[in-house]
Amino acid sequence: FYVRPDGNSLCDGRTNAAYSSGVTACAKATPNQGVAAMSGGDTLVIANGAYGLTGGLAIKSGTQASPTRIRGAQAGNCKVKPELW
Repeated sequence: FYVRPDGNSLCDGRTNAAYSSGVTACAKATPNQGVAAMSGGDTLVIANGAYGLTGGLAIKSGTQASPTRIRGAQAGNCKVKPELW
C-alpha cells in the first residue's frame, strides 16, 4: 500500500500514484488511511512529506514468515524523510 501527500481517501492505496478526479487506483493521503486499508503481512510505503496522525496507528499483525512493514519510499536514499506528527 502507498501513502503520498497528493493521494486521497477515495483511493484504494494499492498504486503509487497521485489522485486524479474519479480515479481510485492511487495512493492514500495519510498513514492512518493506509494502515486502515492494510491486512496483516502487507507493506505500507510512505512518500516524502509531513503527515498529521489522528489517534495513532492500529497496525495489523503479520506473521514471522510474512511480517507487516511500514517504510519510507526511498529507504536509504531519502533526502527529506517522511514526518509523522
